[in-house]
Amino acid sequence: MNDAWCWLALVTEEPAGARTMSPIEEGGRHAGWLGVWERSSDAHPDTALRMDGRAASPSSGEALPWLSLCLGGPPRAFDDGGAAAALRRCLAEPWPGARSTLLVDWHLLGGAVSAARDPQALADDPFARLFPQRILHTATPLLYAVPPPTGPALSRYGSGNPWPWDRYAGQVS
Repeated sequence: MNDAWCWLALVTEEPAGARTMSPIEEGGRHAGWLGVWERSSDAHPDTALRMDGRAASPSSGEALPWLSLCLGGPPRAFDDGGAAAALRRCLAEPWPGARSTLLVDWHLLGGAVSAARDPQALADDPFARLFPQRILHTATPLLYAVPPPTGPALSRYGSGNPWPWDRYAGQVS
């Protein structure tokens, strides 16, 4: 699951068919479950969104127990000015440990998830200006540290493909 995407969903009951799951707390109270499903899984709930699979892979790095989950409200296109501003802020600010946009489909953002070892690192999440933010604590490891992006991650190239944020896969002329 290192380079692939996976499914992530916040649900009220223990998630069936999830590869990884954790009960979560918000403000010291049980707030449901967070589940991660493989890319190929059909068992995920309809509310699941696509995320960067590296952040859900234990081989990526240190486990990060605190999450900023920004979900809810209408989806936004990557080309939306607010989405572009949030992505620019992510490149300019200190890296919390892991961060991924959450995709409804290949051009619509449904939210974002950031993870850190300290909840203070998540207090000013750039995506909280676009989607309602929740600061959550996982009881068991679910998300892991990944290297910060090198950019640009703000545009698309080729035939509408997202720009790979950590490498350039195209031809240089």
